[in-house]
Amino acid sequence: MEQNKNTISENKDTKTTEKSVKTDNINYKTIISNNQELLILVVTICIVVFSIFKFAFKGTTYSCENYVLSTYLYVLLGLIITAFTTMSLIKLDKFKAYYYKYYFPIIIVLFILTIGAGIILHTYKYNFAISHLAWLFLCISSGILLTSFIERIINNESNIQKVLNNEMSVNKLLKEEHIKKKNANREKMINMLYKALYTTIIAVIIITLIAYFNLDFFKEHLTDNVMSVVSIGFLITLVIYICVSLYYTFFTDIKFMDYIKDVRVWFAYIIVTILVIMLLYDTKNLLSITKPDCEKALTHCNNTQNQVNSIFNFEENEICDKYPNYAVQSIDIYYNIINIFREIAIIFLANEDD
Repeated sequence: MEQNKNTISENKDTKTTEKSVKTDNINYKTIISNNQELLILVVTICIVVFSIFKFAFKGTTYSCENYVLSTYLYVLLGLIITAFTTMSLIKLDKFKAYYYKYYFPIIIVLFILTIGAGIILHTYKYNFAISHLAWLFLCISSGILLTSFIERIINNESNIQKVLNNEMSVNKLLKEEHIKKKNANREKMINMLYKALYTTIIAVIIITLIAYFNLDFFKEHLTDNVMSVVSIGFLITLVIYICVSLYYTFFTDIKFMDYIKDVRVWFAYIIVTILVIMLLYDTKNLLSITKPDCEKALTHCNNTQNQVNSIFNFEENEICDKYPNYAVQSIDIYYNIINIFREIAIIFLANEDD
């Protein structure tokens, strides 16, 4: 009897070992695949950083030779850093569990820190180290926030926090039929996100070309006064969206996909339209900056007294707005692109078949 018990226990141990070996092999292959994707991003970051030092700087100061190119290199670098942050965090299960458990406190803290970093970025735009650290934080924080957005779409859960806090729900999700459906849905959502990404890239290129070839038209019609009205409309839309989102989150039992299809998609259409106008405006302003404008700002605004004067004097401010700190110059276009991607993904998600 004892020999049989020993044999049974040995067989169990062997099966457990085999399962763990298989799991380890799968995890190992996944890690290799994931590392390859991250490695590509790291190499791309290195190439873009090298290009920035080549085109955006001249010795120890900024260069005005390639103002538009340098700005878009920073935009590209920011987007890649955000992608790297998002892809890294998506692969960390411990982070996801912790993040969703404390979702709202983290969102609030990130929101406050992002506002602070944005203020620091513009306040210390003449300080290379501080402005670039603030810019880097903004790119990373966008990646963290985008992780939540993408994970929620991929997993397609109505309330991830409740699922993680409810052991029974987790156990149900671990059943085979649920796992198969979840994996199929996950793959479908990933394909949708790639479609949204490619659409965003094409849209940004087209918008940039439209602004480039119709620069005089937009200089005449897309004025600061027009943008003031657009900005007010954007703020009103955001306030209404936040109120509606809070209502559906805390006072209704609406499912995530129903909320996306019936409510959120309409805000997405409005926000995308506003963001496209903003991107046209920012691109117009960028393309309007000439080399003499840049050189004047570089010389004039390096003086501390002129920096102070630019805060209170409109003419001084107009000169120093063109100061070639490309991290500062790139941030508005960067945020426009990130948010356009997010809203396009919402629109595509709302039009997905159940």
